[in-house]
Amino acid sequence: MADGKRRPWTEEDNAKLRSLAGTMKAHAVARDLGRTVGATIMQATKLKISMSRRQYRLLHNRQAAPSLDDRKQGANPIQSTDA
Repeated sequence: MADGKRRPWTEEDNAKLRSLAGTMKAHAVARDLGRTVGATIMQATKLKISMSRRQYRLLHNRQAAPSLDDRKQGANPIQSTDA
């Protein structure tokens, strides 16, 4: 912070950190919280929250991807519906 004073983390801050972590870069999360990047990463570590965007992408891409059973049966989720 510019004035050198520390501002305690509130439950609301922690909840926002949990919802934003992994969805955007650490500096963007810090900006949204009004915190420094270092403070944001330290608090995420303390709360055992991953700031990794990779984990977020893998989780969300897996939900959108066709299942292994669909691929084994030859289903193509990208097939055109035009005949």
